[in-house]
Amino acid sequence: MRPGRGAFLNNDTVADLQSIADELYALSPGEFVAARNAAAAVARKRGDADLAAQLRALPKPAVAAWMVNMLVRHRADEIDEVIELGESMRQAQNDLDRQGITELSTARRSLVQAIGRQAGELAEELGQRLPASAVPDLEATLHAVMADADAATAARTGRLVRALSSDGYSPADLDGAVAGDPASTRTATKRNAPVDLALRRELAAARTALDDAESAAADARDRVATIEKSVDAARRRRDDLLDERAAAEARLATLEQQITDADTNARTLARERTAATAAARDLRDRVDDAERAVDELRARIAAE
Repeated sequence: MRPGRGAFLNNDTVADLQSIADELYALSPGEFVAARNAAAAVARKRGDADLAAQLRALPKPAVAAWMVNMLVRHRADEIDEVIELGESMRQAQNDLDRQGITELSTARRSLVQAIGRQAGELAEELGQRLPASAVPDLEATLHAVMADADAATAARTGRLVRALSSDGYSPADLDGAVAGDPASTRTATKRNAPVDLALRRELAAARTALDDAESAAADARDRVATIEKSVDAARRRRDDLLDERAAAEARLATLEQQITDADTNARTLARERTAATAAARDLRDRVDDAERAVDELRARIAAE
């Protein structure tokens, strides 16, 4: 509902506080105040001063609460998944099912992270931005919804005005958390049930220790996976270097053989050069002898 529009603002429509709140808390934060004041003005104009006062008292939702309201309206399946996981976790805790608690705790952590990402995407789809400062409150509300059935009921109304939180052993504080009918979100059975606070504190401490251990284990698994990747890369590099060394050794052997062959050839050529030099000297001596003989013959011919 935008200012000046919506079921209640039509003069022929009669609505109660809850139905008007349903319309108001479906708006973006920037639209809320103007629409609330417009609805209060209509109620006052109709002579319903009590309703007008109740409407004026409706608080603008905190960002995290608004985001949960939008998830309820636009991502109902995901919110149902959060609530169902919470029911499973509470059952596992009641049954003291350690394996089930461990598995569900891992699923809870993954689901809360996934819902956080979806919330950011949904905010953008609605033309808004989910600031990083609101994410912890959003996650705390999701944890409260999983830990406390009445907190889940409150969130499902889509009229949260503030973030919820739960320490795991006492009921979530829902006073004033829901616009329109805050009293209906806490059942009489839960209000009147005796609570063994010591046992709940012990359970909460164990749950916290379990979460911490699971988180540490997950970090260790991630570290091991990273190290294994590094080891695999180092092994591949070692294999590559061994291949390069084998190729270099083969090349070295080839070069050494070529050097040996070259040395042998050089020695052979040196011997051939020595022999050729000696043969050349012999030929020069023979030429000299032949030239002297020719000169002597010429001299004898000339004397005759």
